[in-house]
Amino acid sequence: MQTKAYKIGDCVIALESSEKIGDSRLYSKFLSEEKADIAIKVVRGALPPAEGRLLLCNKLRKVYSNGILRYTYCSYFNSSKDCYAEFACRVSGGEQEKLFVNYPGELWDKMIFEALDLPDLLLKSRKVILHCSFVHVNKKALLFSADKQVGKSTQAALWEKFGAGKIVNGDRAVVGEKNGRLFAWGIPFCGTSGISENFGAPVEAIILLSQGDENTVRLLSPVEAFKGLIGKITYHQWDMKAAGAAADAVCLIADKAKVYCFSCLPDESAVRVLEKELCLK
Repeated sequence: MQTKAYKIGDCVIALESSEKIGDSRLYSKFLSEEKADIAIKVVRGALPPAEGRLLLCNKLRKVYSNGILRYTYCSYFNSSKDCYAEFACRVSGGEQEKLFVNYPGELWDKMIFEALDLPDLLLKSRKVILHCSFVHVNKKALLFSADKQVGKSTQAALWEKFGAGKIVNGDRAVVGEKNGRLFAWGIPFCGTSGISENFGAPVEAIILLSQGDENTVRLLSPVEAFKGLIGKITYHQWDMKAAGAAADAVCLIADKAKVYCFSCLPDESAVRVLEKELCLK
């Protein structure tokens, strides 16, 4: 039996498998020797039959619940057969989580975590995945969040060039409480940015970006912050329990973090304006 543990968002997730689990470049950075917070048994073989009511059905996932156990089936696109094929089933809600895998190839950490649904696992610890660029500056985390193509990667790159910052992740960060403080952590997923580091830091501020003709920054109230953040995190909107847990986590973030809206230019002046507002210079 092989046991491999990964520390993601300050949560240690252990995979127990009778077969070797291959290491991918990003996930191998998050390997840990610490005691597991969540243990998952990986079983190679036929997927269990679905039980209960159908909660979700799309090309990539089907979810059933019998009131006690939840069965989450995950599929991939089989290009050789030009169709989607189920390859895994996560059974949760029992004494120990199990992941059944029926796949012809070798087991890989990335594939397993995709089937496990990492956002859902982290939400159990009141931590959420925020769509943002995570910059480490002055021993703190500066998180730039925005809709696609608005400029979060541009602002992060400007801070690396002009603001003595270092990009930890170009596309995502795990955000949650640690010892009474709000923290951000890197995650083994980075979209097309290619930047993903295993690093955590206390949150200095969360910046909700928009494009503008000048640099204008404003501190948001907790209510405004909640409204701006809830659409930037990853959770199952079809799942009332998950939606409630996500709302609670965002309430915590909105209460503890300084959240700003920042209409800005794509140049060095944006860095200088934000540095002055945050007293980082």
